[in-house]
Amino acid sequence: MDTYEHNYWSLYLDFIDAYEELQYKGFSLPYLCHYRSLIVDNPTVMKRLHSEAFQDVLINDVKSSSDIQHKFNEFKNAHAAKQKRSNSGKVMLYDIYNLLRFPPEVIKKYFPAHQTIILKERKRKKKAEGKKSSKRKERTLRKRRTNQPALQKVRSTTSTKGQLITTGYFDQFSSNNTNEVQNIKRQAKKITHLYKNHPMFSHKLFKERFYEQLTKVITRIDEAEKLFKSVQISCVVVPSTHYPESRTLALVAARKGIPTICMQHGIISSEFGYLPQIADTEAVYGQFEADWYNERGVPIEQVAIIGSPRFDRLLNPSSINKQGLNKELRMDPKKKTILMVVRGERYLRELEGFIKALPDMEQVNIVIKDYPGIKPHFLTNKYPQLLPSLNVPLYDLLHHCDAVVSYSSTVALEAMLANKPVFILNSSFPGNSGYFERLQEYAQIKPEILAEKVSKYLMDNKMRSEAQNKIREFLEYAYPVRTLSAKRLIRLIRSVTEPIGGP
Repeated sequence: MDTYEHNYWSLYLDFIDAYEELQYKGFSLPYLCHYRSLIVDNPTVMKRLHSEAFQDVLINDVKSSSDIQHKFNEFKNAHAAKQKRSNSGKVMLYDIYNLLRFPPEVIKKYFPAHQTIILKERKRKKKAEGKKSSKRKERTLRKRRTNQPALQKVRSTTSTKGQLITTGYFDQFSSNNTNEVQNIKRQAKKITHLYKNHPMFSHKLFKERFYEQLTKVITRIDEAEKLFKSVQISCVVVPSTHYPESRTLALVAARKGIPTICMQHGIISSEFGYLPQIADTEAVYGQFEADWYNERGVPIEQVAIIGSPRFDRLLNPSSINKQGLNKELRMDPKKKTILMVVRGERYLRELEGFIKALPDMEQVNIVIKDYPGIKPHFLTNKYPQLLPSLNVPLYDLLHHCDAVVSYSSTVALEAMLANKPVFILNSSFPGNSGYFERLQEYAQIKPEILAEKVSKYLMDNKMRSEAQNKIREFLEYAYPVRTLSAKRLIRLIRSVTEPIGGP
């Protein structure tokens, strides 16, 4: 554990200890908050996390990231029901921030409408010109609560055999808790006042976000309790327990004796996005995650290797042929194609270093795929040789490229599952899990060395063979799933609840 990680986790426990007395319906509220968002825009704290001197400000002294997991294991065990609830009921899919990413065909095939319920967050409407009065807002909210059914059937691509999956929104289970929220906030402000000079607790953004999260958590406790009283739920499936809404849902479910499964929504690149683990079962991609979680204090029986139903789509043929793709992106069919995966303005210096160092740039098609942007990346304007991916789906690009260059991204794993060679533009960052270390020479920090590797790969048959062997070796550990992930998920759900149908 380096200095940054030590300070990061120690400060987290300081935060929990400082505000632990803030409780609502038996839950200590700081455990349910999203810690990272409370500090990430605080330049003072983020800078001092790198300093050993910052340890003098901290009360806790975390020796390992497993310390934080053990703390949360104790918290969850204190709230979990001793007996599981009856296993009859619907399987609930909670798609927070669109991270679940189950393809419609997966839901259609494996989740019968009469045994499935989908819960979402209602999208916030953009502010219209002029401001609604607070009374009008309250009337609108009250009307929504009283006039809408608790759940409704919505037409969507997830219907099965002519039936419609029941879809609901959490705010349909809201109740008026204004007084409770205000009381908790007053208590929180009194505690914060005791830390006038604290680098985290005294920061303006911390206070704004913390009080906002307290509202979310309290509201979600009430909503989840009302939901579980209204609808018989046998199992809850979420894509993350990192956020206040989903973490709170998982813990209320635990108190009700309802099992929870957390799907892995992306590779574990940094540990800060995946600890602490909260769900009863963590459904992961491969052995890397199973070992990683276990080393950090998660019991091995709480981790299940199932892959990702989203990646099952890679077995489908491309929706466009190579000739059509060449025409769509204006690529030279005589040239090899490199797909470069970027993320906005991150790693720009390294990306440009790679581009400039590529010795035969004029002899290849280089397509830039930006995430999550859909507009052409600005590098395609700076370097006319680079081609924007336009609206071509990622998997079509993967099927037809000859090599993939990526930062530490889930796309790199998807590319390998599509049997494409991957070259990682590695970087050093706090909490790095070392996910791509097993790729060895195919993961480089220096962009000029990576450019040389890519160029050699495109020209050297022997290296192409070596790269394929390295990919197979990597996937044996990172993604050993040989059957459809969707089927494995259904078996996992069946292991914690009654059968819900399926293949």
